[in-house]
Amino acid sequence: MKNKGFTLIELLAVIVLLSLLIVLGTTSVASSIKKSKTNAYNIDITNFISIVKNWAIDHVSELPGNNSSKKITLQDLIDGGLVDSGKKNPITKEPYDSGLTFCIYNTNGSYRYEFRENGEC
Repeated sequence: MKNKGFTLIELLAVIVLLSLLIVLGTTSVASSIKKSKTNAYNIDITNFISIVKNWAIDHVSELPGNNSSKKITLQDLIDGGLVDSGKKNPITKEPYDSGLTFCIYNTNGSYRYEFRENGEC
């Protein structure tokens, strides 16, 4: 009598190979998701800096004098109607902190705009 089926060794080999494929695929997808969230966060920060530049156009009289700086918070942008309140950080899925800080630096009449995580200008 002949058995028509797979041996235990063959079944275990298939299970091991499928497990390896699943693990490799999962880590690859997780890495891609993390990278996408980081890219979305960086795009948000770049957009915020563009919004700060627009704020500066509307508030020329408030810009810093030569060799000084001005601190603008996300709350300032929300209050000015330039950013919707409750905008969420793509990494944490929580709303951005309203104290998020952007700095405008004036170096001999040349303005530079930066994001500061520590809140200091």
